[in-house]
Amino acid sequence: MRHRLRRGGMVAGTASRAAPVPGLAAHMDRGFHRIATDAVVRRTRSLPRTVDTLDAAYLSRLMGRTVTSVSAIDVDAGTSSRARLTLAGEGVRESVFVKMVAVIAATR
Repeated sequence: MRHRLRRGGMVAGTASRAAPVPGLAAHMDRGFHRIATDAVVRRTRSLPRTVDTLDAAYLSRLMGRTVTSVSAIDVDAGTSSRARLTLAGEGVRESVFVKMVAVIAATR
């Protein structure tokens, strides 16, 4: 079988198969850095990480109003965690939509 050389001495067809490898390595490197950073930040900040950890006390501090109860009525997960929450309290909306980081670290 004869291979035709491209400019630069590469065999035709090999560049298209080899090019994704550096891109994949860079993508995985960024992913590992995100996971490592997330692990460090999680220890230093007290932010809720999942929809079920959003409680009335945290939402009260965040909104600057007194939230007396929180209930999730619709929760979905994918590239991020999303939920519609019903709230009770003085001067708060009846429902809010929240979007948080994905539950699965590999998805982040």
